[in-house]
Amino acid sequence: MKIVISILVAAGLSATAMFVVMHSQNRVALDEQAEALESKLKKQSGKYRRNMISARRSGGDPPPMAEVTQRPQPAQQVKVTVVRDQNPQDVLDMLAAQEMKPGPDQMRQVRQVIQNFENLYDIGDPALPYIAKLLTTSREVTYDENLREISSSMRDGQMVTDFLLPPSLRMGLYNTVRRIGGREAEMVLAESLQYAQRGVEVAYLGRALERMAAERFTKTYLPVVLDRTKTLLKEPPVEDQKSQSAGRLDKQHRNYLWGVMRQHKDDSLVDLAETQLMVTRKSRGRDGKVQVDKEGKEIEYKSFDNAVMGYLTTVLGDRIMPMLSELYDQPDLGDRNRSTIRQVAATHMGTNPIANKIVNSRIAESLQLLATTGEKQRENRGRGIGTINYYLSRLGGGRNVEATTLNARKQYLVSLRAQTTDKEVLTMMDKVDQRLTDMADPEKAKKMSSRFDARPERRR
Repeated sequence: MKIVISILVAAGLSATAMFVVMHSQNRVALDEQAEALESKLKKQSGKYRRNMISARRSGGDPPPMAEVTQRPQPAQQVKVTVVRDQNPQDVLDMLAAQEMKPGPDQMRQVRQVIQNFENLYDIGDPALPYIAKLLTTSREVTYDENLREISSSMRDGQMVTDFLLPPSLRMGLYNTVRRIGGREAEMVLAESLQYAQRGVEVAYLGRALERMAAERFTKTYLPVVLDRTKTLLKEPPVEDQKSQSAGRLDKQHRNYLWGVMRQHKDDSLVDLAETQLMVTRKSRGRDGKVQVDKEGKEIEYKSFDNAVMGYLTTVLGDRIMPMLSELYDQPDLGDRNRSTIRQVAATHMGTNPIANKIVNSRIAESLQLLATTGEKQRENRGRGIGTINYYLSRLGGGRNVEATTLNARKQYLVSLRAQTTDKEVLTMMDKVDQRLTDMADPEKAKKMSSRFDARPERRR
């Protein structure tokens, strides 16, 4: 019996050893085959990359996608299959042909657009020459013009660099290139600037390049961004771009362009901006239609272009005051436009004599309201105190203010104090004076809010 058991044990050990050897041999063979396939894949990828770059430089079409093999998983049975990657041109053609029509099929259309952009992203670098070629054309499709319930995360006058559903084909392609990343992607976006026709596109490309290449942006890409921005700004403005008839991507066209100039504090277009500061607009009703007077003549009015005003106040600072002062004295300017100028003047109280003059005249009017008697005494006093509080609060606003500016504000406050004996106003001035004193203390300034209200606590 012992002999039989010994024979069985020996046989079992022999079988186990044989299984281990065979399994090891299969594993080695599997790894060798996997390595061979990986090497083949790398060679195919390198060859395609070289062909792609060569085609792009020659101006021809990119080469067709090569057939590639999948690397087998070591833990599975070795089975080599050949698959064909999706051609970027096919994806682009589908995106360019996609229409967003309201109806029961709309959500499926949205999913298709999103999926196609994801397919381009998954293809990666090989898709870049195809995208670059399309962006040299005027081809465009608007995707979300009528999809308010599906936000693309873009708001008028603001800029983001990523979308769920892009607002248009070109914006979606910019976003895809940005996501792919790398130096070649940067070049595609930079080259696309010369074909961009919308302010929102220029603003997006500038923001994307700045984030992708922060170290190289100022020297390499910023000049290109500013050059395209200036070119578009020098074109004649489209009348009333904010009308309801304008497309979503066109409504803020010049706002985006002036915003780029403002962001980078480029003052080379100050003269042009001065000519466009005041614009004549057509009065429109809620339905977007131009209103007419009794004689059938279109009603027009003058107003400031807010984007141009923002640009000038940023790059000029208080040097804008002489320009605004000339406008302020025009009899047909209108109180609404004068109010805009006074708001700018309030920013420079104490530091600019022209600003001081404009504010002084307004405070003098308010002090006269405080002296009113009769039925409208209470109403006029409320209006006067409200106006005075606005300017005194602005005088004490801010937090990290330079010492020279604080001293100038204090001196200006002294000149205002000499104009009144009203106890309530003097109390407000005392509060402003204490605020300016505290702002000069670095430790106290750290704990302050930048906003300030000059009114006594009981009036809040």
